[in-house]
Amino acid sequence: MVANGSAPKSNRFTFALPKSRIKGMLAFCRRGEIWSRGLVCLLGMVGIWLGTGGWNPPFAYRTRDVPDREIVARVAFEYENEALTAEKQATAESRMRCIYRNDPARVLLVQDSVIEELFSILSSDYSPAKWRDFFPEEALEEDIRPVFDTFKNELLSSDAQLLKTKNAVTGALKPIVNRGLLQKLQHEVFQGRSESISVYQGDDLDSMTEVQVSDVRILQLEKPLQESLKREFNEQGGFENVDLLVERIGYWIFSNFSETLKLDVENTKARRKRVRNEVPVEKKKYDVGDSLTYESSKIDKGRGIRAGQPLIESDIDILLAEQAAFVKQLTGSRKTMVAFADFGLYTAVFLLCGAYMYLREPKIIREIGRFSMVTAAFVLAVVLACNFEDRWRVELVPLTVFSMVISIAYRHEIAWILGASASLVTVYSLGMDLNDFVIFVSAVTTGSFLCTEISSRTKLFYVGMLMALITFATSVGSGIVSGQASTWSAVISNQFLLASWYGFCAFLSALLITVILPFIEKIFDVQTDLTLLEWSDPSHELLNKLIQRAPGTYNHSINVASIAETAADAIGANGLLCRVAAYFHDVGKMLKPEYFVENQTQGENRHDGLVPAMSSLVIIAHVKDGVELARKHKLPTSMIDLIEQHHGTTLVEYFYEQAVKEAREKGLDEEVDEATFRYPGPRPQTREACVMMLADAVESACRTLTEPAPARIEGLVNEITAKKLDDGQFAECPLTLEELDSIKRSLTKSLISVYHSRIKYPEQNGND
Repeated sequence: MVANGSAPKSNRFTFALPKSRIKGMLAFCRRGEIWSRGLVCLLGMVGIWLGTGGWNPPFAYRTRDVPDREIVARVAFEYENEALTAEKQATAESRMRCIYRNDPARVLLVQDSVIEELFSILSSDYSPAKWRDFFPEEALEEDIRPVFDTFKNELLSSDAQLLKTKNAVTGALKPIVNRGLLQKLQHEVFQGRSESISVYQGDDLDSMTEVQVSDVRILQLEKPLQESLKREFNEQGGFENVDLLVERIGYWIFSNFSETLKLDVENTKARRKRVRNEVPVEKKKYDVGDSLTYESSKIDKGRGIRAGQPLIESDIDILLAEQAAFVKQLTGSRKTMVAFADFGLYTAVFLLCGAYMYLREPKIIREIGRFSMVTAAFVLAVVLACNFEDRWRVELVPLTVFSMVISIAYRHEIAWILGASASLVTVYSLGMDLNDFVIFVSAVTTGSFLCTEISSRTKLFYVGMLMALITFATSVGSGIVSGQASTWSAVISNQFLLASWYGFCAFLSALLITVILPFIEKIFDVQTDLTLLEWSDPSHELLNKLIQRAPGTYNHSINVASIAETAADAIGANGLLCRVAAYFHDVGKMLKPEYFVENQTQGENRHDGLVPAMSSLVIIAHVKDGVELARKHKLPTSMIDLIEQHHGTTLVEYFYEQAVKEAREKGLDEEVDEATFRYPGPRPQTREACVMMLADAVESACRTLTEPAPARIEGLVNEITAKKLDDGQFAECPLTLEELDSIKRSLTKSLISVYHSRIKYPEQNGND
């Protein structure tokens, strides 16, 4: 009987010449999947080319870089010193007079009120409450009353004297009415002059005058007011004691002064804009070969970009201007050559990465979705690294994050080669040197090798700390070796700061991974140890139902989980995935738990009333039911795959043999169709699935042993493993015979510890 219904092999010998390498390569290139992957790579290269401006020569300078030679102009150009222009504009603004609007009504009110107050007080008997307003609080009553008598009987005893007083007050306050009053400046010192302002009344901008702040500040007007009043009273004449009049009336007026000036924001802003526009742009012309010098009030005048001196922001500005002029004069043919050179590098990098993935991680190449996702992430990392603001120097962050993401999604070897390749493209596109490449590679290598097992959020923090330390040390060391820091002072002042920044960027990458980890798992359809541990919670709804409906199956799943994790760890597979997936691998049994022997506690077997074919269908259906339940409860794809593959295409031997026996007893000539009694598969595709298949099979078989001696357990494990191997169940997974032998030893050891013989104690007497 031919297994699986396959046709018998022919015994005829055939001979054919091997294809030439050229024909084989042509046949390989004609495959449709090769063209589709090639198209994805082409789109990725175009994306990098567009995102990095690949048609232009790179700009090779960054802040805190130390040039090894004096840099001179490659082309003639004109440099607009925006920083110096901005400084001069700020200086012009600080010398500008801000505009204030004056509302004289409050001063006029004081002017009228003082005469009315005096007339009211002096036209009646002495009233201490009203008269005291003309004196400070500390004045004594015996000093106040005599002054009242003098005012009433001598100084202001007639209407003519009151009229003269009114005229004197009006004359003294006239300048204040026109200029206004101000408590304090309503603009900052850098926004305009502090010693003078422009003032206008009402809406009449034409009446604007320049006023000294000391002439309108209320706190500075007490003495000038009294001098003005004295002058006006003397001009009016007819007063014997002018000083007393000035002292008391001046005090009352000054005490009632309030602010009448308000900053006119709109007109001041318009004047400020006009002042800025009137400042000429600072420009300097350079010829080919000229040293790149510039002037700024904040740094030494005539400073040049010299060898051994770290570049600062002002240096970068002038270098960018020179770069723009150099690019502008390039011909189309020159730009075409640069573009072809870029595409040559991209092609080499993509071929290298593609070949490595084809050999080491073929599932990425096989699945166009995964391949496209990895390519897109590669392109995004390079484009982001090349387009951050030059002064920030955070190119390391997207490269390290990309490497850590690939390490989490796949393996650290793939992450390292992809991260190093992305670093190479970034360094080339930005015109950086070997020193920067070494720093980038050290960071992406550390990140990729440390992010393989994320079992807690705290681990990412420690990963970031270690990445920061290694990146810092690499940056300092490479800077010294490359001559960026030739003295101890240079190490401390420049290289130490730059290395610290790179270390911080590496640490920041780990923090970003902590934030985006759930999105990484969803996009790349992977599960970290942290997520797997969350799925292992026994209170999960699906496991809770399994415990209630099929407790025997749940107990079996717990045992399988324990021995499968140990076996997977023995061959370097994902033991945690095996353990967590084992909890769920038989959840389909809870729909018909009574048809499975581990749940038949009453001695009743439901299969007694069914034909073997029907019993086989019920048993096989638990895989399909389990997959549907897992998808309904949104289990991860990796766990669903193990549920689906843990029986592969194995034969339900018990019911198949029953069917064969019944056919013989009935004298039927037709052979029993073996395919009816096989699981639908697929066969195990991963090492974890192989471990799950063997752990499930041997654990179930060991339950049937009456005397589970170590030798019998070992023989049972070897027998089941050999049967699975002969049946071709491991043909589609990357499992070696050496690893299979390690799995057998681990399963045997675990089962012996679980099903070892117990000591038989003598029966206890009733009197004991």
